[in-house]
Amino acid sequence: MQSAVTFAATANGQYLIRVGGYTATVGGTTTQGTGTLTIAEPSCAPQPPANNDCANAQWAAAGVTYTGSTSLATNDGSATCGLATGSPDVWFKYRPLSTGSVTLSTCGSDYDTVLSVHAACGSSEISGACNDDDNTCATNGLNSKVTLSMTAGTTYLVRVSGYNGAVGNYSLLISGGGGVVPPINDNCSARSGLAGTTAFSTIGATTDGVATPGCGQVFNEIWYNYPAGCTGTATVTAVGNAGFAPSLAIYNGGTCAATYMTCADAVGSTATATFAVTQGNSYAVRVGGNTNGSTGTGTISFSCTPSGPVCDTIDFNHDGLFPDTADIDDFLSVFSGGSCSTGTCGDLDFNNDTLFPDTADIDSLLSVFSGGPCL
Repeated sequence: MQSAVTFAATANGQYLIRVGGYTATVGGTTTQGTGTLTIAEPSCAPQPPANNDCANAQWAAAGVTYTGSTSLATNDGSATCGLATGSPDVWFKYRPLSTGSVTLSTCGSDYDTVLSVHAACGSSEISGACNDDDNTCATNGLNSKVTLSMTAGTTYLVRVSGYNGAVGNYSLLISGGGGVVPPINDNCSARSGLAGTTAFSTIGATTDGVATPGCGQVFNEIWYNYPAGCTGTATVTAVGNAGFAPSLAIYNGGTCAATYMTCADAVGSTATATFAVTQGNSYAVRVGGNTNGSTGTGTISFSCTPSGPVCDTIDFNHDGLFPDTADIDDFLSVFSGGSCSTGTCGDLDFNNDTLFPDTADIDSLLSVFSGGPCL
């Protein structure tokens, strides 16, 4: 239920930070509360590249040229060619969508590069997948090129380093395999927050969840976290594009060890799951295909229908100020037959039970005003 944002800041720049609630109102009650805001100042010292360590390897896609510098990089790997065992390096990772020959090239780099492909961090390169100099690079015969057979769905680690400690500006291009950068919420541990209607893509996603009791395995899935905005019944709907038939699975709890609740396979291109929720609790939502390799794009949306009474807004006098005691004063005035200070007050059936004027509306107003439920 917490939030964090990281952004690039400019010295002496001024930035506005907006803090609010997940949704505007729940059952007529404005979502608000107290908390703590922590701001960590950036380090002004030169920093190594974000993909300096193998553990932080950057995803790469086929046909996209990636550029950067190893001048501030440190050493985090080894290779058996080009005397590059101790050279500063940066890391990429690549997952082909199809099995076949893949070529990786640093042609266009401005220094003597060494290129190697690894199966895991800390391992030697895959047999034959290391190159120092390749004379087919048109601009620089000291650049590197590696060609090897890759298997669809397997993640490969790519190390860009230099000959005997050399550093400089690199250019990396991967051709073949059709690999894409996977969705940011590919893994359950990286679930995205779900709100309103959201476009999704499962292209490039892997399968990291187990089979469900009701629908079997959900393949090549992505994950969302849904913090319930009401106590009642939630409905999640996934609509696939271009013939993609999505499947849904819902889990009770905001962790990857959450308890399975329900699932739904698509009817046509639409899958809909309904389940009981409690306001403030989180639920894991899993979206994928019903066969291995079935991926696509679409939209996912949710709604929450509260159980029990639904009260009106506590801004009874519609002056834009709430909660404030003027709303209580105006409600009691109108309730007793008096006037409304703004002339735009709401109706007296605050709890929408069709009985008014009755004291249950006063009780509900005071309850909601103090942060309690609608009575």
